[in-house]
Amino acid sequence: METISVLIVEDEPIIGLEIGEMLKDLGYQVTAVVDTGEKAISKTESDKPDIVLMDIRLKGETDGIDAAGIIRKRFDIPVIFSTAYLDQKRIERAKFTMPFGYVLKPIQERDLKITIEMALYVTKLDSERRKTEEILKQKEHQLLESQKVAKLGSWIWDSKNNTVEWTDETYRRFDKDPNSLIPSLEYFIERIHPNDRKNIQNVINESMENGTPYYAQARIINENGREWVMEAFGAVSRDKEGNPVGLSGTTQDITERRKVEDELEK
Repeated sequence: METISVLIVEDEPIIGLEIGEMLKDLGYQVTAVVDTGEKAISKTESDKPDIVLMDIRLKGETDGIDAAGIIRKRFDIPVIFSTAYLDQKRIERAKFTMPFGYVLKPIQERDLKITIEMALYVTKLDSERRKTEEILKQKEHQLLESQKVAKLGSWIWDSKNNTVEWTDETYRRFDKDPNSLIPSLEYFIERIHPNDRKNIQNVINESMENGTPYYAQARIINENGREWVMEAFGAVSRDKEGNPVGLSGTTQDITERRKVEDELEK
């Protein structure tokens, strides 16, 4: 297991040495012991410790709270505050630096170990969360891009003559020559993946019987074996008397979109 490194910021030399020995006994590595906020910032930048143990009350222009805020902002390294007394005013200031814990002086070995381990655990979770958010942003961008490039094709089915007319874009999705004829709805049904076929037939039947709009997704297997995911939506076509005589609507290849959506869901 990789040794955890700790930077100690303490303006009382004897206390700093005692904390250093305590950390070594617990199995941690002490990168340095410094006594001002300015030195803490400088050593954090040069040593890149895993965690900073910061005394809140430091002498000089930059106290522990100010130094912690700069360290978190610049280097994204967790800070634990150590203090003998924390008044309400300092608590309010300290909250804005997002500390990963507090240990009260005189510091007890057990309290120090628990606080450090919890701080490191929270830091790990926070890092994983940000990575996940970045992945989600990338996937959402891919999703938007896939929606932009997906082209719509339209189709009309005449139930009386059982003929289907599709636009060139729809023919291309089925790897068919636009000059060739898809003679019937049966051809379309045959191209649907067997596991999706029943659902599509139910959608068509329900739309025709109730006169309601339809929406469906299904996997399509082209004549050359290529599989893609189709999204179809539209409405019932009617004659002059209002009787349903077929369906019309649009189709779209959403294969890439479905991949991105599945990844987003995971």
